[in-house]
Amino acid sequence: MKPTYLMTRKERREAQNRQNTREQQTNPATDSTPTTPAPEPAADTKPPVSAAKIAANQANALHSTGPKSDAGKRASSHNAVKTALTGQTILLPTDDVASYQNLGREFVARHQPVGFEEESLVQCLIDTEWRLLRIPSQESSILAVGRHLLADTVPDHLLEAEVYLKYERSLKNLHIHENRLRRYRATDLKSLQTLQTARQEREMLLKKAQQMNQAKQQPSQPQPQQEDQQPAVGFVFETAEQPLKMAV
Repeated sequence: MKPTYLMTRKERREAQNRQNTREQQTNPATDSTPTTPAPEPAADTKPPVSAAKIAANQANALHSTGPKSDAGKRASSHNAVKTALTGQTILLPTDDVASYQNLGREFVARHQPVGFEEESLVQCLIDTEWRLLRIPSQESSILAVGRHLLADTVPDHLLEAEVYLKYERSLKNLHIHENRLRRYRATDLKSLQTLQTARQEREMLLKKAQQMNQAKQQPSQPQPQQEDQQPAVGFVFETAEQPLKMAV
């Protein structure tokens, strides 16, 4: 038998397997491992639910299905909306829909979008502007609530400072949203101007091509030549008429 250091990995593995087999044959008791019986599952100690309890639960479930009317469903859809400065919610239930529509008409008349891409960018500008207009009123509401709650607990000359310190986080969040919305507006406006400039250049080139095509299709008409018109080349001699003198 070759020494271990001269064996390959496969030969060492086979030799180890043969050694294990011989040990198991000579001492079979060492190969047996005690087995631990599996624990029995715990018995269910919950008492059975009575039929009356099941009927009561089913009856209570009928009263917790949420609002049924369309107005109630619209109101409940805004339960998690706080500022409407993010997400898909643009109009709050308390917003003036007519003012939002007037703002949209002003932006459409100002930018005059053409095509789906320009219209989408103009709609983004409308929504962003509406959200920016909401921020001052929300800031004023936060300060008004703070003044009302702290009016009787803080001296007048410290009221504004205490209100700001109490609602500092909310006010800072409003300023963060405002800066973000202003960046969005600048980006969308730049993209819209780029699209409109490219479109206007294409329209100008197309208009020039149409004018050139129309000019080629029109037949050329010869210009009439006047009778007393002199030839275009050569010399022209003029003789002045001399008055005749009579001999006396």
